[in-house]
Amino acid sequence: MALSAQGFDLTGTKPNAANVFGNPTYPGATIDATLVTPYLSTVKSLTDQVNQWVANLGPKPSYAPWTSSNAIFSFFIGINDI
Repeated sequence: MALSAQGFDLTGTKPNAANVFGNPTYPGATIDATLVTPYLSTVKSLTDQVNQWVANLGPKPSYAPWTSSNAIFSFFIGINDI
């Protein structure tokens, strides 16, 4: 997977068979906005992104009925992120 700056909108197009990764990046994200303020107020920190995932996808909504048998989750902190 290439490093990119696509952005992500939870209410936008979901990953699917033709686009399995969706739009997984928040360019310019930091670990926690309370420690390092993002360069734009719209950039979500890693903490924000994890909390967003837990609140919206953790409960396994109908459009993402994942199980421990059919899903794997990972994240990559950029090369120079703080």
